[in-house]
Amino acid sequence: MKETFDRQQATGTGIIEALMRVDLKSYLPDNGLALSDMSAMAEGVEMRVPYLNGPVMDLALRVPSAVKKHGGEFKALLRSIEREYLPSHLTMPDKKGFYPFVKAQWLKG
Repeated sequence: MKETFDRQQATGTGIIEALMRVDLKSYLPDNGLALSDMSAMAEGVEMRVPYLNGPVMDLALRVPSAVKKHGGEFKALLRSIEREYLPSHLTMPDKKGFYPFVKAQWLKG
């Protein structure tokens, strides 16, 4: 992945974009998406990753870092779009681990 990082740096784009590309080429396919997919299938849950759509990712990589992290807030652009189009109870909820109900009940008993 060093080649991906070096190529991105050579184009003059920022460190955040370079790291995003490295994640897209290494961590997500080899780890993040594979583990999520196996967990979802094991529990019979259908999972979608709409933000990994090709055109959406291309656009995200072109958005300047200052827009992605604005005023110290990560995902600033995404959050502002969500606030405009979604009800407040649906916008950027707190992160929760993947902890299926069945396993939760099993561990309690």
